[in-house]
Amino acid sequence: MKIIVAGGTGCIGRNLIAKLLERGMDIAVIGRDKRKIKKIYESRVEALEWSDLSSQKLSYYDAVINLAGQDISEKRWSKKFKECILDSRLDSTNALALLCSKLGVKSPRMLNASAVGVYGMTGQNPLQPIPVDESWKDISTIESSFLSDVARKWEEALAPAIANDVPVTIMRFGVVLKINEGMLGKLALSVKLGLAGKIGSGQQWMSWIHIDDLVSAIIFLLEHPDITGPINLTHPMPVTQSAFIHLLAKHYHRPCFFNMPAWLVKCLFGEMGEELLLGGQNVVPARLQQHGFIFSKKTISDAFM
Repeated sequence: MKIIVAGGTGCIGRNLIAKLLERGMDIAVIGRDKRKIKKIYESRVEALEWSDLSSQKLSYYDAVINLAGQDISEKRWSKKFKECILDSRLDSTNALALLCSKLGVKSPRMLNASAVGVYGMTGQNPLQPIPVDESWKDISTIESSFLSDVARKWEEALAPAIANDVPVTIMRFGVVLKINEGMLGKLALSVKLGLAGKIGSGQQWMSWIHIDDLVSAIIFLLEHPDITGPINLTHPMPVTQSAFIHLLAKHYHRPCFFNMPAWLVKCLFGEMGEELLLGGQNVVPARLQQHGFIFSKKTISDAFM
């Protein structure tokens, strides 16, 4: 299978491409800088810049996986940084969707990243959870936010491809966990110092997935071309923020008694803290499970190993 990957130098891309190469797949990676791609992968992949792409070039591939997007937790959300978060997703998706649309039914499949933020904030009371799957329609209970707006616009950018019969799978990622990287990497130091504790009420839901299961799920989607449309790539057992941080502290054999009130989160982190730390979604992978995908990580504790 010949696959082209956009956003292949990030954490998800590097882990995914390593597994695809192990399976003997022919991989091309698109990025803004060929030198960075070659530094990571050497000659194991074909390095491309966006200017190298054309519909004819894409026609040689079986699938396009688009993971491109600015890290939303990199820094406080200024107006300029919020524009960067949105533009980094729309630019790549628009470019690929338009090129694929010109090929129509002869186009490679598109597997495009999105996020569970598309569902908005869907409830924070663990005693009255609102499980959300791909059939969710009750927008009257969804609280709009910057991230939900970004995700919706991100998915809307796929319209030209969908309208021209390109098979499109929309991968709605939860919080991706890998020890010493991403969220776990950023939390590790404070937890090891004994500074772990709940944030705000601690009741906000976190829909998570371990990097190993995420990579396996994307490969599963590649192997099941009949799965198109939106699909949640999250673990079947979301956890509350309080449960998550207590289990992480237990993993490192550290106490967990510090509390960060909501007002302090808003003061320190602004809108980013309000959405990423105080907000939450209780999202379940209904379609993925219906198609028979099996998660290797059975509980959140397994994700810390």
